[in-house]
Amino acid sequence: MSFVLPPKARWMILCDDVFQDTRWPGKPVIVGLTSLIHWPGGTDPLFLPKLTVYLVLTDGRGTGQGSIVCKDEATGREVFRSGTLAVSFEGKDPIGLFGVVFRLSDCRFPRPGVYEVQFLFGGDVVEERIVHVR
Repeated sequence: MSFVLPPKARWMILCDDVFQDTRWPGKPVIVGLTSLIHWPGGTDPLFLPKLTVYLVLTDGRGTGQGSIVCKDEATGREVFRSGTLAVSFEGKDPIGLFGVVFRLSDCRFPRPGVYEVQFLFGGDVVEERIVHVR
């Protein structure tokens, strides 16, 4: 059994997309920061076609399962989640920085409000960001 230590999140960025430009290795390009989503009106849920969560982690050891969960702050109910992703720090500098990308699609926000987008590692919340839908 290997030793697993949850990472710390140096940065957690919610955006439309993130990619690497080959001209600048190690320098990700963030597209469309997401912290406020405009509600279109009506009573139907809002579907955000794409949400990318870019994490820069450090201090992790071993390998564990990571996921993203979004909860309605008012009710505490989960509104959507990502699949799990194996996150391995094996062979990496433990105090170095390690980028992880989660790409989610068809994210459903049932009503205007405040939502907590959380990064879980091994089932525990490591970091979270707030998204306002209004």
